[in-house]
Amino acid sequence: MDKKKLLEWKTMDAALKALKEREMDLRKEIVNEIVTNIKGKVSLNMDGLKVKASKVVNTKIALKGDDFYDVFDTLSDEEKACFVFKPDIVAKNLKALEDRKNVNAMLESKPGAPKLIVEFSKE
Repeated sequence: MDKKKLLEWKTMDAALKALKEREMDLRKEIVNEIVTNIKGKVSLNMDGLKVKASKVVNTKIALKGDDFYDVFDTLSDEEKACFVFKPDIVAKNLKALEDRKNVNAMLESKPGAPKLIVEFSKE
C-alpha cells in the first residue's frame, strides 16, 4: 500500500460526502416545490421528463426499555396491535454462549462494509 492511494481515497471520500450533502439538499428543494403538503406523492410530465416525487413522515417508538413497557401495558388490545416485536441479537450474550449450535442455526452472517479512517499526522 502506498501513501498516494490513501490520499486519493481521502480526497474521494471528502468529495463524496460533499456531493451526497448537496444531492440531498437539491432533492429536498425540488420535492418541496412539487409536493407542497407535509406528505404525499405527485407525478407529472415536464418538458419530456416523467417526474415522480414523494414526501413521507417516518414514525418510530420514542420510549425505550421499561418506559415503553410501562405505557404499553396500559394499552387496549386494539392499541397494542399497532406494534410488532421482532427478534434482535444481543451480541454480548451471543459471545458469552459456550454452545452456540442452536442459536447459530437461526443466524446469517455476512461481511459488513470495511471501514477506513485516514488522518493527517501532526508531524
